Amino acid sequence: MSQQTTDQKMLTFIQYAQPQLEDGNYQIAVTQQVDSPTDQVPATVYSDTKGFTVRGERYALNPSEIVSVFPPEFSLGEFSNVLPHVVVNRKTLPWERSVGGDADAGNDAPWLGLIVFNEGDTIPEAIQKTALDLLPTTDESSSGETGKLPADTYFPPFPTEPSDPSKYVLDYGESWSDKVEVIDVDVATFNAIMPTLDDLGWLAHVRQVELKNKSEAYIATLNATEPASTPVGTVAEVVANRFPLADKKSAVHLVSLEGFGSVLPTAGGPHLDSKYAYVRLVSLKSWTFSSLKETHTFSGLLLNVNKPDGVFSQDTLQVPVNNSENEAVTNALNMGFAAFNHLSRMGDKMVSWYHGPFVPYDISTSLPFPGNTADDLTQYNPDSGMFDVSYSTAWQIGRLLALQNGSFASALYNWKRQTSQDMIKQAEQQMLDLTYAQIAALLSGSLANYVTPAAANATGAPTPSASAQHAGGRIAAIPELLRTRADAVRKVMTDPQQLSAQADEVEVPTTISNFLARLKLLYGLPFNYLVPDTRMLPQESLRFFYMDTAWADAVIEGAWSLGRSTSGDAALDSALSSNLHAETRAQASGIRRTLVAAPPEDDPPITPTDNPTGFLLRSQVVGGWPGLEVHGFDAGGTELDILRFDHVGPNVVLCIFNGVVQQVNIQQHPEALHFGVNLGGDDPSPAAFNKTFRYIAEDESNPPGKPVPTTVAKALEIKDYTRSTSSVLNIDALAKAIEAELSKKIQYSGDFTSAEFALEMIEGVQEVDFTFGS
Repeated sequence: MSQQTTDQKMLTFIQYAQPQLEDGNYQIAVTQQVDSPTDQVPATVYSDTKGFTVRGERYALNPSEIVSVFPPEFSLGEFSNVLPHVVVNRKTLPWERSVGGDADAGNDAPWLGLIVFNEGDTIPEAIQKTALDLLPTTDESSSGETGKLPADTYFPPFPTEPSDPSKYVLDYGESWSDKVEVIDVDVATFNAIMPTLDDLGWLAHVRQVELKNKSEAYIATLNATEPASTPVGTVAEVVANRFPLADKKSAVHLVSLEGFGSVLPTAGGPHLDSKYAYVRLVSLKSWTFSSLKETHTFSGLLLNVNKPDGVFSQDTLQVPVNNSENEAVTNALNMGFAAFNHLSRMGDKMVSWYHGPFVPYDISTSLPFPGNTADDLTQYNPDSGMFDVSYSTAWQIGRLLALQNGSFASALYNWKRQTSQDMIKQAEQQMLDLTYAQIAALLSGSLANYVTPAAANATGAPTPSASAQHAGGRIAAIPELLRTRADAVRKVMTDPQQLSAQADEVEVPTTISNFLARLKLLYGLPFNYLVPDTRMLPQESLRFFYMDTAWADAVIEGAWSLGRSTSGDAALDSALSSNLHAETRAQASGIRRTLVAAPPEDDPPITPTDNPTGFLLRSQVVGGWPGLEVHGFDAGGTELDILRFDHVGPNVVLCIFNGVVQQVNIQQHPEALHFGVNLGGDDPSPAAFNKTFRYIAEDESNPPGKPVPTTVAKALEIKDYTRSTSSVLNIDALAKAIEAELSKKIQYSGDFTSAEFALEMIEGVQEVDFTFGS
């Protein structure tokens, strides 16, 4: 196992992750012998045999298991010196089946292979068939059907039925009618480009990487097969053995090599019987790309962000102003507003201003919470004579999102009713707990017509007056006392100040606080509410912003308004509002830590700031490198915590930092760093490529992953390790040459497996820095 460490992360390479059992059919036999020392119990042997199956992918992969591919699908870039790869999120997947044959014992060969076809090859077309098309026409399936594989096409034989060797069977749960996608490769091409059995062992490995700076959507992809339990993600990577050709289009297929071990080409030549003209391969994933120019690489794309005509335009979220003569309109647009047609409740047609939660400047707005309707938050802009419906829109969308979520709406309504009833009981109990003197004072104030003041009698206590007694001696003022008690309770329940003391002790249920905390970070909001005008975020742009916390609070208030129908409801909501927003802010700051499964003891809790900032990036780099990482730094160079980092649209990511970000670093994801070699000047052909080395283990002051100077170890010439088809690498020979050179030049004597080979072959991380305002 090898590690590459930088100042920001650690990338760990692991040779393989073998499953406990490979996929397939198994039998377990149990035998038990029973007897006795005195022979009173006859010696008896009991035995039983049971079958079971370990099921896994064979002829198709679930798309969710593919984390990423490189080069990105349909991309254009300088890829002639790299080896394509595919990343899968289940670390055992490449080793869950057997390729067969006798591979080098030092590396376990995966059953998955990555095959590159370049423009100029006879590129096979992917065709949808059934499993029966993998069985020769001379054979019969276990269901009695005749195979459909042509006689001149090779596919590894299936196992036979134990009870009838003339019939061929599939694994448990598979059917001969199952759909499969296949490619038929002519034998000459197969022998020329396929990896050897010994090559395969070097072309797959496992990587572990930290999740802290990755997007929520990407983390979900990594954890699709199992829930997140640690802040480290683990993936498996399968690499091709062939370079794409410069100025050509390439097609890549992830294929099943199960059972192909005995017919793969060797260093000495082909193994396949000459009677075959084609080899049928099951294609599990395919994509195309073109090796053209450098501007379409990761760094090339980012370096051209915000430069539609090659010149820097802007980096804040606002509609570009094109020489407007109206100063008020210009100011509004510069402040992040957009104008929309507005039909009032009275039917009047007008134009109103609207801005989303992201604005180009630090803003502090005080709103009258709680608002009973959206119109309570509508503001008037005297400079332009137009209404500002930003906060009323936020309030309304929050209410609609709350109504849309049935479980939240029910939980909120029931909790509010229960809380209200509990507070009424507390207010009534306060009445019941009054002392005699307090009751007397209450009565003297509200029942003066029914009692004689205390000073007027010898006992010093109020007594019923003559007019307050019935013939039976009962006090006629009792109904008035009850009315006074009800008025007192009503006064308490409609006064937010009196309710506040009790509200401090109220706990918000997790179901409610979780939903509102996600609204605080704008989860679930339609994108056009976040960016109201497409001109604010054009193609290939990055826009910094300040987050208007009042806008997000208005969304929460809209959701919080459900069940508010009386003055008592409004008073209770007002009393609870302050604590609710504080709890929501605190809980929102921990959402991402939960997503990345960060251990609480490693990092102190995030103290939410009043002015979070962030950026929106819309670029091809988002789709091509879905696992890209971001780091944000404030003006003092301190790295900021990420509150949210998520894909919010096609090729669009949103990142919110806890603080004022001044610089953003965007870099490739290390778990998908590609295998690559050094270009030979302007010649983009393997004949000019070379490969330098990296330190594998700590060597004096040289950490693992640091490049070895060419004065210590001269670079290898790639042309010495290619086949007759010069773009195909002799991987096994190259790996052994690297091992030999390292052991000789830096005295490395540790294990050299596919993990160490991966460390040697990866290229460095490309990264680009963006500074707010430049």
